[in-house]
Amino acid sequence: EMIKNRPKELAEHFVAEAEKSGVAGVDVDYEGFPGEMRDAYTDFVCMLTEKMHSAGKMVSICVGPLEERVAGYHKRLNQVPFVDAHRIGPVVDQFRILCYDMYVPPSIFVGPTATVPWIHDVLSYFRKSVPKEKIIAGLSIHSIDWNMSDPKKSCALYDHDRIVELSKKSICGMG
Repeated sequence: EMIKNRPKELAEHFVAEAEKSGVAGVDVDYEGFPGEMRDAYTDFVCMLTEKMHSAGKMVSICVGPLEERVAGYHKRLNQVPFVDAHRIGPVVDQFRILCYDMYVPPSIFVGPTATVPWIHDVLSYFRKSVPKEKIIAGLSIHSIDWNMSDPKKSCALYDHDRIVELSKKSICGMG
């Protein structure tokens, strides 16, 4: 709501907090806004970056993965992602692309959290509008425990020992 209705107040709050705490900058990690938030979010990030830079601070943003096929799907449905990479990419100091959740529960589709070709596609997509020196790729350190009888009941695992234990029981596991 503040991004849409009071962006200047929110940007000034972030600058004040960064100055008060003595940090080098902020990382804006809003994910999953609907496409109708695109302009408000873009204007907010551009305003925030200008104010942070005036204070000698940095701004990075996190964005969900997007690649040509997904972008084409959105376009066919007359949707747009809420991040306007063409406007925000050149402005922010770091553009952090979350290169995971290729498949994620709850879903009827089962698969890996990411594959190398898919990560390549995601990075290639954003390289068209974001300077490469600003791109940071966020890679997954979790696994998915897929419930094959009901994939919607699957869950993410972050416990290394549990992942190893499950992989030993797997058909193609280490054991």
